[in-house]
Parts: sequence; structure tokens; C-alpha cells
Amino acid sequence: MLVRIRSNEGQSRLDINEDDDVEVLENKIYEILSNKNVDMTISLDPGKRNVLIKGSLIKEYDISEGQIIHVSLVKREDSAGTSNQPEQSKQSQAALVSSSVEVNKAPEVELMEIDKILEKEDGLIKRGKSQFCRHEGKGMCEYCMPIEPYDQNYLNEHKIKHLSFHSYIKKLIAENKATSKNNKGYLPPLEDQDFKIKPNCSGHLPYPKGICSKCQPSAVTLQSQTFRMVDHVEFDSSKLIDNFLQFWRNTGCQRFGYLFGKYMPYSEIPLGVKAVVSAIYEPPQECAIDGIQLELPDNKMDQVLSVAKSLGLEIVGMIYTDLFDNGKNEQKVLCKRHANSYFLSSAECIFSAEAQLEHPTPCKYSKTGYFGSRFITCVISGNENEDVAISAYQVSNTCMAMVRDNIVDACIEPSLMLVRETSNEQYIPDVFYKYKNKYDILVQESAKPSFPTEYLLVTLTHGFPQDPNPLFKSSKTFPIENRIGEASEDLSDLKKQLDNLSLDEALSDFHALLRIKDSDILSEDDFNLVCKVAINHKESDVQELTYSPSWRTLMTILNSSDIMDTTAFGGGASASTSQAIGNEPWQCELCTFINTDSTLEACSICGTPRSH
Repeated sequence: MLVRIRSNEGQSRLDINEDDDVEVLENKIYEILSNKNVDMTISLDPGKRNVLIKGSLIKEYDISEGQIIHVSLVKREDSAGTSNQPEQSKQSQAALVSSSVEVNKAPEVELMEIDKILEKEDGLIKRGKSQFCRHEGKGMCEYCMPIEPYDQNYLNEHKIKHLSFHSYIKKLIAENKATSKNNKGYLPPLEDQDFKIKPNCSGHLPYPKGICSKCQPSAVTLQSQTFRMVDHVEFDSSKLIDNFLQFWRNTGCQRFGYLFGKYMPYSEIPLGVKAVVSAIYEPPQECAIDGIQLELPDNKMDQVLSVAKSLGLEIVGMIYTDLFDNGKNEQKVLCKRHANSYFLSSAECIFSAEAQLEHPTPCKYSKTGYFGSRFITCVISGNENEDVAISAYQVSNTCMAMVRDNIVDACIEPSLMLVRETSNEQYIPDVFYKYKNKYDILVQESAKPSFPTEYLLVTLTHGFPQDPNPLFKSSKTFPIENRIGEASEDLSDLKKQLDNLSLDEALSDFHALLRIKDSDILSEDDFNLVCKVAINHKESDVQELTYSPSWRTLMTILNSSDIMDTTAFGGGASASTSQAIGNEPWQCELCTFINTDSTLEACSICGTPRSH
């Protein structure tokens, strides 16, 4: 990287490496000086507010190509001073850096892979030559030089409402450098808001008998979060959503699932992050026409997470339906969620906040080692055209803190969030929000007793790839776990899957892999090999799997004349057992749900009497 050095002796150019120590830069500057008997101070501005300190790397200061670096030279008085002063300066600088880092040091945490990737990126937005440029093709000026990823004009021009998280971090670093008192440019640790009274405050009795300005939480003014942890949600195949919606189409009941995938860079936003969803796991749940109740705890969840890890996936969010037919037989659905009602209800905001709190994001800029969450919430509901549509959200860090500290409650009016009242057990800080009144004037109002949930939402974009290349490529859908009334998930379904498809295609289905894992027949090594076959489709892996001992055991069981039901994933009797007791399923005429118990006189979903 080429930079310009400006000192008392004039201006010159130096080629530097951003991975070098500042001391290397200092030595290079000494080489081009005519008078070597000087002490120097290297800074990014003439006023020496942003000084470059030995022991730190050049890249920590975000120096860009062609930037001017200011060097202040002071002549050394004598030999004693020559040998002594640099050492004293070095010690004082080391103490300053040590003090700065010690105060702001975050616990060591293992960063997510996406953060390791984006941490190395400068995020600079390249610009072409404009009509205002007056230089040759290889030159550069203020009209065409790269701009920062948080440049406000660029964000406005491209209608980017939220900064990506890493752009937000770089913006804080830049702002901190401009105001830093220790000249190090070290980013003060990020902190989540805290709405609890600080304990053990001296000078008065514990709350509620005493409280002071030092221990009571500050008032909070709600506003839209300027950054987001995830910018985009990408479903790697439309088949994912179609299979998930099939339950609602068959039963008219709502459905819930966990999203599994991975986080990847998103090129449409500077330093952006997208969640690429490759699978949906549907936990045990009681589904109704107007709601869902999860059966917690899910005893199979650890097993599901283990399978996902073997596939290189992680849980990235959740998805659920909120669909109601418009009653006109037009294949349209009601539009419940819109600007004049709500997008996420207060109960849903709390649910999302709790889920995000369970999945915090490791962050080296936080005192706790964590900041925010990348857990997303997707809702499938009717849009303004009464078509089925997906919406993707996160709740803000403020919402997470409010839920964690138990200062908000769900309201019977879904668009409003209640603020709890102060009691002897808990102090609730003042909460305010701003809005424009009917005269288009910005006013501030107390959020007690309630405020709109829209202040807590962060909206994400979503979509499908133009050239789909899904992780799982099976052309047939394996029976999905925990769906009562659909095909049983015993080993006969697995045998049918393997008989009808090539081995690598048959295994390339998340639900089939869950079923194999649940059978507990394969060894850990052989199951990992199954996962490699499922996603890599290499003939060498297929051959190795075919001759592995535990896989041959599974094949022997599948090919036996009498396949017994093996504690099927999600429960339910096998097909042979159902036939033995004459338990034939029947379909409800009203909601079309398939009831598996022939002894029932009414539908187990809607309660409609059975017609004989």
C-alpha cells in the first residue's frame, strides 16, 4: 500500500504493508530522512490527536491507499537523551497501550466463521471514474477513491436502512479514533443495555428502601436500531417452503419449524451477512387452526443439532405460519399483518427475544464476549394481495434487554407492548418513544403503559437464489418428523427411499438423515460418512459406505422379510401394527385432517362429528 509521508523535511512516498508493526514504518521513515538525529511522532493528523504507537499493527488504524501520514520531528539534544528518550517513550507507550487494552479487554471467545471472514475485509466501496475526475486512467481523486462501508450518501442512494454489523463496528472505530483520549483508537467495548438496578451501591439501603442516580438504570428512548446482525435470509430451494406449507394445505392448521443452515457473506450490502437456510426441522407440537403449542422440552433436539453439525449446519432461526383462507375459494389468504395492524405481535416479539437470548453472537468487542444475536424469525402469512408471503425479522438489542430484565409484557392488543409498573421487588426505568403527530411534528411520549411493537423490529430481506444449488438434492421428500396423520416414519419408509433412488440421492434429505440417526444402528464414524455422501455425492465415499460394517447391518435389517417398527422419530405405530388392529385412518369432511384413530367419533383437530 502506497502512503504519503509529510514531515518538516517535505513530502515523500513509502510502500508499506498493513500487517507490519508501526515500528517498521518508523524505521522506513528514518531511512529517507536526511537528519537521523531526531525523535519522531507519527500521526494521522497535523494536530497529533491520532498518534500511531509502536507495538500496534498498521491495519488497526484503517489507513487507506494514498493517505497522508504526518511525521513531527524533534532534534535530539545530546547522546544521553538519544539513548534514553526513545526507551522512556517506548515504555510509556507500552504502558498506555497495556492500560487501554486491559481496561477494555473482552473475554476470549471463539468467533463465528462469518465474523472471522468479514474481520479481514476492509469493506471499502470501490467507485469508477466520474465526470468530475481530471486525472489519467490510473489516477485517483476524491471523486473516485473508495469510500467507507458506512458512508451515509451511499446508504441513502442505495436505500439501505440498516448498517451491516461489521460496517457498524468500523463506524464506531472511526468515531472513536476522532475522539480517543489515549490516541490508540481502541474501540470501547460494546455493551447491551441494562435495565436492572446496580447491586451493592454504597451510601444507602438496598432497593426499595434506597436508590440513587449511580445505581438506578437510565431512562431509555426507543428508536429504530441503526444496524442489523443479519441482512438477508436465503432459502436454498423453494421446495423447502413448499414442503413446510404442505401441512397447512392438508390440515388448515398452523405449523412451526426451526431453520438450519449457515451464515455467509452477502455482497448486496457492504460487509453484509446472509443466513442460507438448507433445512427445516419441525419439533413436536400441537397444531390448531389459530395457533401452535410447542411440546417442550424436545427430547430429540440434541440429536437434531448433532446431525446438523455433521452436515456443517447450525440453527439460524425459526419459521411459522399464520395463514387463513379468505373463504372465497380463490386460493387466497387473509392479510392480517400490515402497516395499519402489526407485523409481529407483542407476544411474538417476546418469543423472538427469548430465542435470540438463547443464541447470542460471540463478539470480541463486548465485555461479556457476546453481543446481540443472529437468530432470525420468519413468518408466512398473507400479504396485501392476499397471496402467501414470507417476512423475515429480528428484534432489536433493546427488546432483548427488556425481555431479559422482565420490564415488558405482552398486550391483548397485538400491536402494543406493555411496560410493567415499578414495584417493591423491581424498579422499572422510564421508557419513551418518539413519533410524528398529525401536524408532522416529532414529539416524545412516555411508553407507559404501552408502546407500538414496531419500535422493536429490525426488518430483513429474503429470497431464493437465481440459480438454485440446494444442499440436499433428493427428488423425493422423505416423510417429515412429528407430523401426525402422515406417512409413518419407520424403517419401511427408509427402505422405500433407498429402493427408488441412487444411494447418494436417497441420503440427500435432512429428514431421512434424522431417521437414520434415530435408529441408532450406525456407528458415529459411519454416520459421518453418510453425511459426506449426502452432501458431496462422491463415488469414493459411496463405495466406502457400502462396505462399512454398521451400514451393512442396517441394510440387512431393511432387507429382512419382517421390518419391525423401531421407535420411530416423532412416534406413531407402524403400518403393519395399524393393519393388525384394524385402525384405518379417516378424513374429516370439514378441515380435511386425516385422523389415524378409527375409534374417534369426532375430528381430533376441529371437533366435527364423524360421518359414517
